[in-house]
Amino acid sequence: MQNCVANWPLILEYLKVLLSWPPLAFIGACIVIAAFRQQLAEKLDRLIEAKGKDWHARFQEPTQNVGTSPPAPPTADSDYLTQVTSDPAKARVEILKWWTAAASENAFHRMHGTQWRLLEYVLSRGEAGAPAEEVRPFYDEHLKLGESVPGFVPPTIDQYIGFLVGQSLIIIASDHKGGMAVQLTPLGHEFIKYIKENWAPFLGLKGL
Repeated sequence: MQNCVANWPLILEYLKVLLSWPPLAFIGACIVIAAFRQQLAEKLDRLIEAKGKDWHARFQEPTQNVGTSPPAPPTADSDYLTQVTSDPAKARVEILKWWTAAASENAFHRMHGTQWRLLEYVLSRGEAGAPAEEVRPFYDEHLKLGESVPGFVPPTIDQYIGFLVGQSLIIIASDHKGGMAVQLTPLGHEFIKYIKENWAPFLGLKGL
Protein backbone atom coordinates (compact mmCIF):
# COMPACT_ATOMS: atom_id res chain seq x y z
CA MET A 1 0.00 0.00 0.00
CA GLN A 2 1.48 3.32 -1.01
CA ASN A 3 1.68 6.22 1.45
CA CYS A 4 -0.57 9.18 0.76
CA VAL A 5 1.36 12.40 0.37
CA ALA A 6 -0.49 15.71 0.43
CA ASN A 7 0.16 17.91 -2.57
CA TRP A 8 0.31 21.19 -0.67
CA PRO A 9 0.89 23.46 -3.68
CA LEU A 10 -2.25 22.06 -5.29
CA ILE A 11 -4.25 22.44 -2.04
CA LEU A 12 -3.15 26.05 -1.74
CA GLU A 13 -4.29 26.73 -5.30
CA TYR A 14 -7.74 25.32 -4.48
CA LEU A 15 -7.92 27.49 -1.36
CA LYS A 16 -7.06 30.58 -3.39
CA VAL A 17 -9.96 29.80 -5.70
CA LEU A 18 -12.41 29.09 -2.84
CA LEU A 19 -11.43 32.24 -0.95
CA SER A 20 -11.64 34.53 -3.96
CA TRP A 21 -14.49 37.03 -4.24
CA PRO A 22 -17.08 35.11 -6.35
CA PRO A 23 -17.20 31.97 -4.14
CA LEU A 24 -17.27 34.06 -0.96
CA ALA A 25 -20.11 36.16 -2.35
CA PHE A 26 -22.04 32.99 -3.18
CA ILE A 27 -21.52 31.60 0.34
CA GLY A 28 -22.60 34.91 1.86
CA ALA A 29 -25.72 34.99 -0.29
CA CYS A 30 -26.63 31.47 0.83
CA ILE A 31 -26.27 32.49 4.47
CA VAL A 32 -28.44 35.60 3.99
CA ILE A 33 -31.13 33.64 2.13
CA ALA A 34 -31.19 30.96 4.83
CA ALA A 35 -31.43 33.53 7.63
CA PHE A 36 -34.09 35.72 6.01
CA ARG A 37 -35.94 33.24 3.84
CA GLN A 38 -39.35 34.06 5.34
CA GLN A 39 -38.95 37.80 4.89
CA LEU A 40 -37.62 37.33 1.35
CA ALA A 41 -40.52 35.04 0.45
CA GLU A 42 -43.05 37.60 1.70
CA LYS A 43 -41.27 40.32 -0.24
CA LEU A 44 -41.29 38.29 -3.45
CA ASP A 45 -45.00 37.60 -3.01
CA ARG A 46 -45.62 41.36 -3.17
CA LEU A 47 -43.51 41.89 -6.31
CA ILE A 48 -45.75 43.32 -9.04
CA GLU A 49 -43.18 44.84 -11.44
CA ALA A 50 -39.52 44.23 -12.30
CA LYS A 51 -37.19 45.74 -14.91
CA GLY A 52 -33.75 44.85 -16.24
CA LYS A 53 -30.33 46.43 -16.50
CA ASP A 54 -30.17 49.05 -13.73
CA TRP A 55 -33.17 47.34 -12.19
CA HIS A 56 -36.33 48.82 -10.94
CA ALA A 57 -38.73 46.82 -8.79
CA ARG A 58 -42.14 47.78 -7.45
CA PHE A 59 -43.84 45.98 -4.60
CA GLN A 60 -47.41 45.99 -3.33
CA GLU A 61 -47.79 47.73 -0.01
CA PRO A 62 -48.26 45.23 2.83
CA THR A 63 -51.64 45.15 4.50
CA GLN A 64 -51.72 45.70 8.25
CA ASN A 65 -53.01 42.93 10.46
CA VAL A 66 -55.57 44.65 12.63
CA GLY A 67 -56.10 41.69 14.95
CA THR A 68 -57.74 42.17 18.31
CA SER A 69 -57.56 45.33 20.34
CA PRO A 70 -54.99 45.34 23.14
CA PRO A 71 -56.43 44.86 26.62
CA ALA A 72 -57.25 47.98 28.55
CA PRO A 73 -54.61 48.95 31.12
CA PRO A 74 -55.45 48.08 34.72
CA THR A 75 -57.04 50.86 36.72
CA ALA A 76 -57.48 51.46 40.39
CA ASP A 77 -60.71 50.48 42.07
CA SER A 78 -62.99 53.34 41.04
CA ASP A 79 -65.32 52.77 43.99
CA TYR A 80 -62.43 53.01 46.45
CA LEU A 81 -61.06 56.15 44.80
CA THR A 82 -64.52 57.70 44.89
CA GLN A 83 -64.83 56.95 48.61
CA VAL A 84 -61.45 58.52 49.38
CA THR A 85 -61.90 61.62 47.24
CA SER A 86 -65.45 62.23 48.43
CA ASP A 87 -64.68 61.64 52.12
CA PRO A 88 -62.16 64.17 53.50
CA ALA A 89 -61.72 62.20 56.72
CA LYS A 90 -60.86 59.02 54.86
CA ALA A 91 -58.54 60.94 52.56
CA ARG A 92 -56.65 62.31 55.57
CA VAL A 93 -56.29 58.79 56.99
CA GLU A 94 -54.86 57.48 53.71
CA ILE A 95 -52.45 60.39 53.34
CA LEU A 96 -51.27 60.01 56.93
CA LYS A 97 -50.76 56.26 56.46
CA TRP A 98 -48.56 56.66 53.41
CA TRP A 99 -46.68 59.61 54.88
CA THR A 100 -45.96 57.59 58.04
CA ALA A 101 -44.69 54.68 55.95
CA ALA A 102 -42.37 56.94 53.93
CA ALA A 103 -41.05 58.74 57.02
CA SER A 104 -40.53 55.43 58.84
CA GLU A 105 -38.61 53.85 55.96
CA ASN A 106 -36.39 56.92 55.66
CA ALA A 107 -35.59 57.04 59.38
CA PHE A 108 -35.10 53.29 59.86
CA HIS A 109 -32.55 52.92 57.07
CA ARG A 110 -30.45 55.76 58.50
CA MET A 111 -30.77 54.66 62.10
CA HIS A 112 -28.20 52.76 64.17
CA GLY A 113 -29.15 49.58 65.99
CA THR A 114 -28.53 51.15 69.39
CA GLN A 115 -30.92 53.98 68.52
CA TRP A 116 -33.61 51.46 67.64
CA ARG A 117 -33.06 49.69 70.96
CA LEU A 118 -33.23 53.05 72.72
CA LEU A 119 -36.66 53.68 71.20
CA GLU A 120 -37.84 50.25 72.32
CA TYR A 121 -36.62 50.97 75.84
CA VAL A 122 -38.41 54.33 75.95
CA LEU A 123 -41.59 52.58 74.77
CA SER A 124 -41.27 50.05 77.58
CA ARG A 125 -41.23 52.86 80.15
CA GLY A 126 -44.76 53.93 79.26
CA GLU A 127 -46.24 57.34 78.68
CA ALA A 128 -43.84 59.11 81.06
CA GLY A 129 -40.86 57.96 79.02
CA ALA A 130 -37.36 57.29 80.31
CA PRO A 131 -35.24 59.64 82.41
CA ALA A 132 -32.56 61.25 80.29
CA GLU A 133 -29.73 59.60 82.23
CA GLU A 134 -31.10 56.15 81.37
CA VAL A 135 -30.50 56.60 77.65
CA ARG A 136 -26.79 57.27 78.16
CA PRO A 137 -25.89 53.51 78.14
CA PHE A 138 -27.23 53.22 74.57
CA TYR A 139 -24.90 56.01 73.46
CA ASP A 140 -21.95 54.41 75.28
CA GLU A 141 -22.71 51.07 73.59
CA HIS A 142 -22.76 52.82 70.23
CA LEU A 143 -19.27 54.25 70.84
CA LYS A 144 -17.95 50.88 72.00
CA LEU A 145 -19.28 49.03 68.95
CA GLY A 146 -17.87 51.73 66.69
CA GLU A 147 -14.33 51.10 67.87
CA SER A 148 -14.14 48.00 65.65
CA VAL A 149 -15.57 49.76 62.59
CA PRO A 150 -12.97 51.25 60.18
CA GLY A 151 -13.47 54.96 59.63
CA PHE A 152 -15.98 55.29 62.47
CA VAL A 153 -16.45 58.93 63.53
CA PRO A 154 -17.92 59.04 67.03
CA PRO A 155 -20.83 61.46 67.34
CA THR A 156 -21.49 63.60 70.36
CA ILE A 157 -24.40 62.56 72.54
CA ASP A 158 -26.27 65.62 71.31
CA GLN A 159 -25.84 64.42 67.73
CA TYR A 160 -26.81 60.87 68.68
CA ILE A 161 -30.03 61.95 70.41
CA GLY A 162 -30.52 64.84 68.00
CA PHE A 163 -31.07 62.47 65.10
CA LEU A 164 -34.09 60.94 66.82
CA VAL A 165 -35.39 64.38 67.77
CA GLY A 166 -34.87 65.62 64.21
CA GLN A 167 -36.87 62.69 62.87
CA SER A 168 -39.72 63.66 65.23
CA LEU A 169 -39.55 60.26 66.96
CA ILE A 170 -38.82 61.55 70.48
CA ILE A 171 -38.95 64.73 72.50
CA ILE A 172 -37.00 65.80 75.57
CA ALA A 173 -39.52 66.99 78.15
CA SER A 174 -39.57 67.86 81.83
CA ASP A 175 -40.76 65.06 84.09
CA HIS A 176 -42.83 65.39 87.25
CA LYS A 177 -39.67 65.37 89.36
CA GLY A 178 -38.21 68.40 87.65
CA GLY A 179 -35.74 66.33 85.62
CA MET A 180 -35.58 65.62 81.90
CA ALA A 181 -37.26 62.65 80.25
CA VAL A 182 -37.13 61.14 76.78
CA GLN A 183 -40.63 60.50 75.45
CA LEU A 184 -41.97 59.03 72.25
CA THR A 185 -43.95 61.29 69.96
CA PRO A 186 -47.13 60.02 68.24
CA LEU A 187 -44.97 59.46 65.14
CA GLY A 188 -42.48 57.57 67.31
CA HIS A 189 -45.22 55.15 68.38
CA GLU A 190 -46.36 54.70 64.77
CA PHE A 191 -42.76 54.28 63.66
CA ILE A 192 -42.12 51.40 66.08
CA LYS A 193 -45.39 49.74 65.09
CA TYR A 194 -44.63 50.07 61.38
CA ILE A 195 -41.07 48.73 61.67
CA LYS A 196 -42.13 45.74 63.77
CA GLU A 197 -44.79 44.87 61.20
CA ASN A 198 -42.56 45.26 58.15
CA TRP A 199 -38.95 44.76 59.24
CA ALA A 200 -39.12 42.34 62.18
CA PRO A 201 -36.81 39.68 60.64
CA PHE A 202 -34.06 42.29 60.10
CA LEU A 203 -34.07 44.09 63.43
CA GLY A 204 -31.37 41.84 64.85
CA LEU A 205 -29.05 42.64 61.94
CA LYS A 206 -28.62 46.29 62.88
CA GLY A 207 -25.29 46.96 64.56
CA LEU A 208 -23.81 49.97 66.32
